[in-house]
Order: sequence, then structure tokens, then C-alpha cells
Amino acid sequence: MPGKGLRICVPSTIAVTGSGSSASIGKNGSVSFTSAVTLRINNVFSSTYDNYMMVAQCSVTGAFDLRFKLSKSAGTESSTGYGYQYLYTNGTSVTAGRGTGSFFTMNTGSSGAWGGSTDYIFAPFLSQPTTHICVGAPSGSAGPSIYDWAEIHTVTDSYDGILVLPDSSSPVSGVITIYGWVK
Repeated sequence: MPGKGLRICVPSTIAVTGSGSSASIGKNGSVSFTSAVTLRINNVFSSTYDNYMMVAQCSVTGAFDLRFKLSKSAGTESSTGYGYQYLYTNGTSVTAGRGTGSFFTMNTGSSGAWGGSTDYIFAPFLSQPTTHICVGAPSGSAGPSIYDWAEIHTVTDSYDGILVLPDSSSPVSGVITIYGWVK
């Protein structure tokens, strides 16, 4: 590939669950989805790139955090080994937290409002720990806020996809595009 920069990574397949849900891969490789309770994006990470950028714009019917788990073989998710540190600002209020969990977090919206996040995923296909950074700007009735997440997945395995899900069963709609950083 000539030049440096980002290249869109087109998933080989996608799958969506939820009443009345649908999903499609656009001509440019973006994944569009409506009314999804889960969204599986398969075979988007490969040996072609070590690091990735994911851009999401989503809306949901209730308050939520959008989450994702690393997956492989179109259906085997990793639910252990995740750790996080976050910083949240809303108006003049700032809070922070740290802990462990079973997923990575991406903040994109709340209570029917549209919002977005830019996520950096480092080394998901390599058999080493995967790190994730998210800068999200969810919007809601109180106006915009900012979430910054720094996360790690310590299970050293090779992952080729993600399973996206809201933290509740509230359906989510939106567009996700994943780019590979040219080596």
C-alpha cells in the first residue's frame, strides 16, 4: 500500500440481534445498524495492521454506555481480563474511576441523543495484551459531556473482531467505521 495513514478495514461479515434490527456494510466499509441489541463485526482485525482507530456515531432509546468485547472466529468473545481507568466531565464537575470488567467501553450518546466516540485499539490481532483508548462526547438533555477511557485487555490471544452491545437491552442505532494504521 502506498503512503502512510489510515485505511478502512472492511469486515468480512456482520450479524445483528434485536427486534426489527438490521445492519449493512456500506460501499466504504462502514457498518450501519438500526435497533441493535448486539452487533457482531467479524474479521476486521488482521496481520495487515497492528493498530486501529474506530469512529462511532450512535443513538439509543435510553441512557447507556456502548461497550464491546474482543472476539475471534466469528463468535467467541473474551469476557475476562479487562481493566479500566476513566475521567468524566460534565459542566464544571469532574469524576474519575478505576476497576476491572468484562468489556471495553465507548461512550457515544444517551437518552435518544446522538453522540460519538473515537477509539484507538492497539494490537488486537497480535498475541499480546490489547490496549484501548476512547474519547467520547455523549450528548443529552444537560448538554455535551466528555468521557476519556484508558483500558487494557490482559488475555494474550489473537482477536479478529468485536461484539458491540449497550449496557442495557435498549436498542442502539448508528454507524461504526474501523480504520487500520498503515505500518
